[in-house]
Amino acid sequence: MALGRDGTIAVTGYSDSSDGDFAGTPAGVTHGVVGFFGLDWSKLEGDLPQRVNDVVATPDGFVTAGAGSGGALSGYSAAGDQLWEMSVGTLAEFSRVAAGPDGGVVALGRNASGTLLVDLAPDLSFTWDTTYPGSLVDIAATSDGGAVAVGTAAPVDDGPIATGGRTGTGGTIGVLVKFDAAGMVEWTQSLDGYDFRGVAVTADGNVVTIADREGGVVVAPGMTAAMSYVTEFSPTGDQRWESLVDHLAKAEALAVLADGRLAVAGSVADNQAGLIGGYIAVLNPDGTPGPEGTFSDVVVFRGVTDRDGLIAAVGDTTTGDGRVILLSPDNLPR
Repeated sequence: MALGRDGTIAVTGYSDSSDGDFAGTPAGVTHGVVGFFGLDWSKLEGDLPQRVNDVVATPDGFVTAGAGSGGALSGYSAAGDQLWEMSVGTLAEFSRVAAGPDGGVVALGRNASGTLLVDLAPDLSFTWDTTYPGSLVDIAATSDGGAVAVGTAAPVDDGPIATGGRTGTGGTIGVLVKFDAAGMVEWTQSLDGYDFRGVAVTADGNVVTIADREGGVVVAPGMTAAMSYVTEFSPTGDQRWESLVDHLAKAEALAVLADGRLAVAGSVADNQAGLIGGYIAVLNPDGTPGPEGTFSDVVVFRGVTDRDGLIAAVGDTTTGDGRVILLSPDNLPR
């Protein structure tokens, strides 16, 4: 999910058609979807041949990340018209893309050796590319021309653990990796039991992550469930604070708001508290909790961004459709 300079919101996803819901496309085919929502207009590209995973705003419009003949990046104008597409043939698909400080983009996706990261200048030339031996799931550009990314390293066999009510063996090692302006690893933070889901960079250069953490809360004798934590690190990787997000059962997205607060989004399933559905929480810049809201007609929120101090979020509804909402961070429904 991304916010353009003119206030246009862009969202991405895919549709698994069961009834040929896009004209001229047979049932059972997966379509990539890119939607653009302006102040008084909207446009939907709903019959793209491959899935589209992410979108970011650039000075010229938007760039999406997804699949093609290789991993594909596509450029769109501010009005939602496709301008270009480029593929990396050794990559199945790009999963995330983020805007760089110079108007370029950084993107990541899986390849046979781990995770491929690429940095593109505004003219689409490669500034750097590198492969990291692990599974990175989200990326954010830094002001020095580098990037930070989060994901997991190889599992370790540390005996039985319980996560989300399911017992298994082998814990998760979460990694936060800083890459410099040449694509070299500058530093790494490894945290046992962290399933990182998202990363963002604040205005002062600090790094904020959201993760589902194993053993977060005891749900029954001898059984613990994962809980979601937001953690802030300094630009050099030192942990500054960590905050448990109450009720959030599954973290999906994280954004820095215009006033420095943080918005986190995902899903909640707390039967005792009567909370089930999509969930958004606001944290203050120091990690202390702010407003939170539950949306019973949304199954899960998958993207969140700032729009002039408001929260824009996209999610899946209980009827199987996508939903984009815009609301005040100080007036979330309960």
